[in-house]
Amino acid sequence: LMRKGYSARAYVYAVRDRQMVRKNPTAPTHKTTKKRHPITNRVVKKKTAIAGNTRYMLESRACLGDSKYNAAIAYLCKCAIRGGLKPMVLTHDIKTHFPTLEAAVLRAGLVPIMVSGQVKAGSRAEAIQKFNKEPNAVLIGSRVFNEGVNAPAVGVMFLASAGGKSVTEQLQRTGRGVRAKAAGLNAVAIFDMMPSGEFNEKHATQRLSVYEKEKFEIEHVHDVRNIGRRLSRGWKGLLGDRRYERLLSMQNANSAKSKSQTQKRGQSGKSKKRSKKRVKKRTSKSV
Repeated sequence: LMRKGYSARAYVYAVRDRQMVRKNPTAPTHKTTKKRHPITNRVVKKKTAIAGNTRYMLESRACLGDSKYNAAIAYLCKCAIRGGLKPMVLTHDIKTHFPTLEAAVLRAGLVPIMVSGQVKAGSRAEAIQKFNKEPNAVLIGSRVFNEGVNAPAVGVMFLASAGGKSVTEQLQRTGRGVRAKAAGLNAVAIFDMMPSGEFNEKHATQRLSVYEKEKFEIEHVHDVRNIGRRLSRGWKGLLGDRRYERLLSMQNANSAKSKSQTQKRGQSGKSKKRSKKRVKKRTSKSV
């Protein structure tokens, strides 16, 4: 499909910059409660273990609400627009992440376009049209983009949930970006944001194994500023000038080849129809 131009080639950038968040968002394993003894009236401290799901939720919210983390995403979005690539940010937490991310994008001087499951299908289509027309737009979506939403103009995807390990959800999200592009290099850059944290790091390694199974090209990024400078040059900055030109020439050659093959098939189909008509005429005359 990639060779014939029906789908875009995916390049994954695993962003693991430890300076991306203000502090380590790892949640504590225990919580201490204070109670007075009913007989002695003394204050008694009691340690109780925090459940794994609760710790993951606390860690995720601490990271998604971090202003430094959202500023890094907004900075990379701005660099992508400079490089001529339209950015889309996907997250799963509407309550916590949507407001902080929207504020960071506005501070960067960009136009946030928010699309969630609460938005009706008609207004979703209008939002995507606005995203296609607005040069400084950033499309911010929730889990609604996992299925049924088509946004082929997207050149860069930012997976900003800071967690999650579902294989199907991961493939559905990347599927939003690998739609065939109308112009330029038929490719999409997937920036998987992997901040520090106990659960974040565990889930990040599991997501990397999914990318490896799908045979995506993976580059590990440890400096947001450096990858931002490269991203501001577009695909030439991400892949290098020579490689970009080579891939573009291969893409043009493959598209020209597929066009000629479809033309030949059309001509052969027409000739088959003509021959069938001749056979019918001969049979009718003989009868």
